[in-house]
Amino acid sequence: MKTQLKTASAVGAVLAAMAMSPQAQAIDTLVQFSTTGVGDGVTDGAAGGYDVVGINEFDWQSSGDLVILDNLTGTGSTANGALTDSFATWAGAAVVGDTVTFEIQGQARLNDMTDNGGGSVAPPTLDTNGAAGGDAGFEITVAFEATETATLIAAGILQFNTINGTYSYFYDDTPDSDVDSGTGFTDGIAFLSGDIVAVSGTFDGTNGSNLLTNTVTSYDSSYIQTDPTSNQPINDTTFDTLVSLRSTGEAAAHDAGDTIGFPQYTVVAADIGFKADANSEFSAVPEPGTLMLLGSGLLGLAGLRRRSTKEGAA
Repeated sequence: MKTQLKTASAVGAVLAAMAMSPQAQAIDTLVQFSTTGVGDGVTDGAAGGYDVVGINEFDWQSSGDLVILDNLTGTGSTANGALTDSFATWAGAAVVGDTVTFEIQGQARLNDMTDNGGGSVAPPTLDTNGAAGGDAGFEITVAFEATETATLIAAGILQFNTINGTYSYFYDDTPDSDVDSGTGFTDGIAFLSGDIVAVSGTFDGTNGSNLLTNTVTSYDSSYIQTDPTSNQPINDTTFDTLVSLRSTGEAAAHDAGDTIGFPQYTVVAADIGFKADANSEFSAVPEPGTLMLLGSGLLGLAGLRRRSTKEGAA
């Protein structure tokens, strides 16, 4: 049976101000997509093989998984003045002002494409269950890895400070992603890739949400391009993604031996897993933007919540 961290409710509204990304600008336009990989680029616009136009948002819904690696890396982490190695140990011992550095891995499968009004524009060939020959003909997945730092700013409240990592979006015309085991998320064509460069948000153990800044370093115009009225190149731009924690839904790729992230990571027993609901918005987004789907708003561990409860009772 899959193990999941339980919380009182799903994540709500954004809890922290967004940081600026000086190296990039938000695309701030709708995008178009070619379901068969025959797009001709910005000069041809919608006539260039992009059969899905007017996309404002990629909706990953609850297909996302995120894992915090138990073995802390980077510059190290402190809890109550002592260097610690396990994230769970840190969460259980941390006091206000303590900081933590940890690795995360994540992935998700696209469930919908929506327009400015929230209506679906997804083609019937978008597969949403990972089954070849099932409800559709192709799937879109995303996978990522990152290193992040955070600080306990009040009893039970974690604030995210910095993040750096990479991500890739994949197109696969033989759908095979399996949420339960974590396989099949990175075997397609990488059509959109970039760096994760900034994070903002907090988590109080029950509620919180997260925004990441992610720059685009490469993309394949055979599959994705900005709106034909814009014809703006995607490189060196950013997107916005809001990530919410879910405590129920599909089984998660959290068990030891499951795989997650990019490059693919094999989960070990002490790692901590989460389910996630995410939305990547392309048009009219504030800085920072991101194409990252999963993110660190999922990191308010039960240990932080338990400590808050104990301190309140003291």
